[in-house]
Amino acid sequence: MNFRELQYIVAIAEEGGVTRAAEKLYVSQPTLSRFLQQHEQALGAQLFQRVNGRMVPTYLGEQYLKYARRILHLGDQMELELSDIVHQDKGRLRIASPKHRADGIILLSIMRFHEHFPNVEIKVIEETSEKREAALQRGDVDLALIFAARRDPSLIYEPVLEEQVLLCTPPDWSHTGGAAVVGPGEHPLIDLRVVAEEKFVLQSAASLTARIARTALSKAGVTPNVIVETTSLNGIVTVVSRGYALGFLPSSYVRASQAVRPIQAFSIGEFGTSMVLTAAYNANVYQPKYARDYIRILREVIREEYGTNSL
Repeated sequence: MNFRELQYIVAIAEEGGVTRAAEKLYVSQPTLSRFLQQHEQALGAQLFQRVNGRMVPTYLGEQYLKYARRILHLGDQMELELSDIVHQDKGRLRIASPKHRADGIILLSIMRFHEHFPNVEIKVIEETSEKREAALQRGDVDLALIFAARRDPSLIYEPVLEEQVLLCTPPDWSHTGGAAVVGPGEHPLIDLRVVAEEKFVLQSAASLTARIARTALSKAGVTPNVIVETTSLNGIVTVVSRGYALGFLPSSYVRASQAVRPIQAFSIGEFGTSMVLTAAYNANVYQPKYARDYIRILREVIREEYGTNSL
């Protein structure tokens, strides 16, 4: 039994049949069918049974696949670590990134990384936070950039950027509630009670930004009049800048948007209103040197763009 044979069985299970598995493996269908037949004869039992036109693992097949995937994973890790030792500048880096970052820090960091590691293939997957973390746990990506409110013990989270959730208003908006704004600065503190009668457009409830915003409003005794929820940060900026509603956005997005669609932004408090962007990776998977170098480069880009906000 060798790696190639294990890969064949795993491919048949993942594709649900020999024909599609053969296409994936770049072998002929008769060759793969013959291999499976001989392999099952050598084992003395069937690995697959046909159910509704698909090849489904038997109980023996399930156990076989469990160990096959472990062995193939260990083989990949061995190859990666040995290659890292020998070459150090060649390989592949798969990054799961947030969908809606307008500040460009991730693309800037990738371009700078490419300057230093031109022989490392880079693949970026833009997904929601939950899907980024799931991809990391499955081994589909090497790094995931995550605002981690809850931490999985199987993952390591390296903080790279802390940013505030800000209340955003149209550029000509003014509050009506006395001394509601406190202190100078780019984002003065606002008493959220003065927005109790305002309309809001918020991110969807699953987002960390929305959870922080709703918690802050609740602490102020405000039940927001939410007209719509959205996953589009750019849409929130557009709606707010045109005076339709107020919203909440991460400070990096506010900064990136000001040149295109000016808005006002206010701090909503110091405690519990910040988010930490982390570069997360699997604690049980070997990380090549260039993956660690990417995290360092990302921090450098953040420091240049935001000054002291780099962690």
